[in-house]
Amino acid sequence: MWADYYMLVVLAGFGSLQLATQHSQIRKLQITHNGYLNRFIAISLIICSSIWFFGSENRNLSDTNGGLDGGDQALLFTAGAITALIAHLSISHTTRIAHTVRHKVKGLDALHTESYLCAVLNNLRIVRGKWKA
Repeated sequence: MWADYYMLVVLAGFGSLQLATQHSQIRKLQITHNGYLNRFIAISLIICSSIWFFGSENRNLSDTNGGLDGGDQALLFTAGAITALIAHLSISHTTRIAHTVRHKVKGLDALHTESYLCAVLNNLRIVRGKWKA
């Protein structure tokens, strides 16, 4: 039961992150270049993981009858959300390895032009340069 819930959270979280990057037009965090395909993948992940989780067996169980208690659900949701975020950032970084010209963009706006890892490293360089000055 816990592995099913964990996979539901990971897949739905990944789809939600992909849908959010599509909606906010953050191109470097999207998996593909095609916006319609990104939206289709995101909605499919959210819907299919929910249908699989709730349709595969009876999930309406109390914690005394074999279901997950609140503490376990909180830990599994947190672990699944973190896993989805790490998977999303790593997949989007590997699919978007392209050397772009750095335009000294700070903060979240840097994600429009470069991958997450490059944005973090370049923003750290900017902060370090200002700190030394």
